[in-house]
Order: sequence, then C-alpha cells, then structure tokens
Amino acid sequence: MVDPYEDYVERFNEGVKALLSIAPTVGSVNKRKDEEEVLKIVQAFRDLMRLINVLTSFFEFNFADLYLTAQQYEDYQSKYLDIYDSTRTGSDDPALTAPIIEDVDFELERIHRDEINVAYILRLLAKLHAESGSKEKNTREESDKMKRSIEDLLDSETPIRSKRELIQRFIDQNMPTLGKDADVVATFHDFGTNEKRQAFEQLGKDEHRRPEDIGRVIVSLFLCFGEREGACLADGNRRSGQQNWRLGARHWSGLVR
Repeated sequence: MVDPYEDYVERFNEGVKALLSIAPTVGSVNKRKDEEEVLKIVQAFRDLMRLINVLTSFFEFNFADLYLTAQQYEDYQSKYLDIYDSTRTGSDDPALTAPIIEDVDFELERIHRDEINVAYILRLLAKLHAESGSKEKNTREESDKMKRSIEDLLDSETPIRSKRELIQRFIDQNMPTLGKDADVVATFHDFGTNEKRQAFEQLGKDEHRRPEDIGRVIVSLFLCFGEREGACLADGNRRSGQQNWRLGARHWSGLVR
C-alpha cells in the first residue's frame, strides 16, 4: 500500500532531525568520535536514502518540502560514500575499520551511478558558473577544461545517457540566465522537477488519466520493485488492476528518474 506523499515527507524530515542530532553539519561527519558514532551516522543517512528513493517517485516531489536542500543531501551522501570507501580500502582511523562498521550493509544499490555522475557534473557547472566572466588566463583555461570534462561525460558515460538531454537543456536554457549568486544545484533540481511534472501531465493526456493517478501507480511499482514479479502483479491487481500496473511498468524508466 502506498502512503500519502506527505507521510513520506514527514518521515524524511524526522530522519533529517536524527541525522543532524549526530552530525549537525557536513563537516562534522569528519569529527565523529568513535565507531558507534560512525555507525549512527551511516544508519541515519541510509534511512534517508531509502525514503528519498520513494519520494522522488512521486509526481509532486519537491526538495523545498524537505529539511535538507538538494545540495546538502548530496554533500552528506558524499560523506556517506567516503565512509564506505574507507571501510573497503583501508584507513588509519580505527573508527572506520571496526567490525561493526565493516559489516554494515551500505545499500549502495540505492545510489545509482548516474546520480553520482550527475552530481559531479553539477559541481563542475557550479564552479564554471562561479568563474564565469573572469579575465584571468588561468581561470579561463580551467573553465575550458571543465567544459571539455562535462562534454566528455555527457558523450561517453553510458549510465548518464538517460539524463543527457535533461542536462543539456538545463545548460542551454538555464545556465546563460543564472544570476551571479544562483545555486546551480538547486536550480537544476527545480528544473528537473518541472520537467518531470510536464512529463506526467503529457502522459496523463496520452493515457486519458489524471497525472496523480499515474504517479501512484509508478510509486507502487517502485515500492514493489524488489519483490517477486508474481507477488507484485498480484498486489497490483488488488489495488489498481493489471492494466494500471502495466501502465506504470511501461513508463517507469522514463518518469521516475
């Protein structure tokens, strides 16, 4: 059963409070005292990962409803990945090599590689935007290098191809008009949310259904994604009927991400 969007928002925001009570800033993650504190940080952010994956499947999802901005979430995610890397590659910090940390399931399958690459591109775009207009030779050369890096990523990274058009439209349509102090990451997420909303509306017209109804079917599919297909179909039949289930499955990859 799919709970209302507001319920997931409330759970996420409660989870943010739990995370901030342990690590009130991104930088404070590096100042954890022992393995117990590291474990609490990992568990707290892992809970947020589980919820954000459900939330982003909703038609009405907006980071403005959450107690973390898009940039803050990505910054904490980066620290989460740093902890994971340290547990696997070795570290001089005993808090990161303790058995209770090494045995944790970080559930990295919830962090799609394309999301990591998009975050990297957004960081490059933010830096590029901050340096735009500079007349310093070194800065211009660095900007040219970043532009080539972005172009190479968009052209060569297979996992990111599903978002290539979205990123390219953002670069073409939004980057030239951003103010000097604009938050590139937040602007991109707003742009993506608007694009997804338009896609839902168009799909609703094509299928003669309300966008929010299609959204519920897709969220149901997401929540059932890890289960056996037969069980999911049976559940789908009870809730919305097999036709609705197939509708959600058909448009899953195009709308959720």
